[in-house]
Amino acid sequence: MTRTLLIAFVCGLLIAPFFGLGLLGILYTTFFPLPFLLSLSQSVLFLTTALYVLLAVLIFIRFFIITPLFPLPGRITKYDDLSHKRITVCMTAYNDEGVIGGAVEDFLSHPLVDEVVVVDNNCVDNTAGEAKDAGAVVVPETIQGFGAASIRGLKTALDRTKKNGNVILFVEGDQTFISRDIDKLFVYISNADMVIGTRTTKELSTADSQVTSSIQYSNVFLAKLLQLKYWGTVRLTDVGCSMRMLRREALEETMPSLTITGNTFSPHMMDMVLKRGFRVIEVPVYFQKRGGQSKGIGSDFIKGFPYGLIMIWNMLAQ
Repeated sequence: MTRTLLIAFVCGLLIAPFFGLGLLGILYTTFFPLPFLLSLSQSVLFLTTALYVLLAVLIFIRFFIITPLFPLPGRITKYDDLSHKRITVCMTAYNDEGVIGGAVEDFLSHPLVDEVVVVDNNCVDNTAGEAKDAGAVVVPETIQGFGAASIRGLKTALDRTKKNGNVILFVEGDQTFISRDIDKLFVYISNADMVIGTRTTKELSTADSQVTSSIQYSNVFLAKLLQLKYWGTVRLTDVGCSMRMLRREALEETMPSLTITGNTFSPHMMDMVLKRGFRVIEVPVYFQKRGGQSKGIGSDFIKGFPYGLIMIWNMLAQ
């Protein structure tokens, strides 16, 4: 696993505007001679070209000199028969009155599910009451944020599966996902340590869902950046899908490194699992319009843009 390609790609993106300005400046001076602008444009073009050459040289050294001398361990396909396993579901919830009960009932109705844990993230409505009435175990999380609620839910699921060794399914409680997709994820958990959903298959995403074209393309872009970081070990198309299934032992090892408490938690979790060398497989899942009002990024590209920049920084820094 390496961040070389990711760092090189991001650096290339940062250099590109200056390279373009230098080129435009030279083209402009061919029609309107300005010695000062020509000299400046030539310098900018020369510098950016040199930086691109340097990046290319560094990538060549990394993959054609360092890698052959210090190769990474080979990736081995595995299969463990987990057909005897059952599932503990953990859901995040923030003011989801009117929808959380239906979500809990849906997932409890699946024959593989033992129990559903709902995290009450400072709800001011009757979310907790509805979840309990539907049969869920409700735990509070006073630190506000999707990441904080997610970490609380995953920790609780780990504690509750110490004896039975259940597989853990993480999902939001807004009814955007359906329990029938458990079967898809469960098939692949025998070959992987974490199976995550992707909402990029248009045939499985309703027209009124939160995944607009701009949000989808942004998620694909960020997913490919994370894929670059772990080149050759995973294929990703969505960093925002919160439906994901994990083996207990993989979550237990990854848990101490999950520290982000805000809306950028989803790619952070994927990053930390991959960083530990665990196998991750992506599976298309059904995605529908959420019940109630979105409290996160939702379908708002403008609102999501700064979060996207934070996600890129986290990928580079972690």
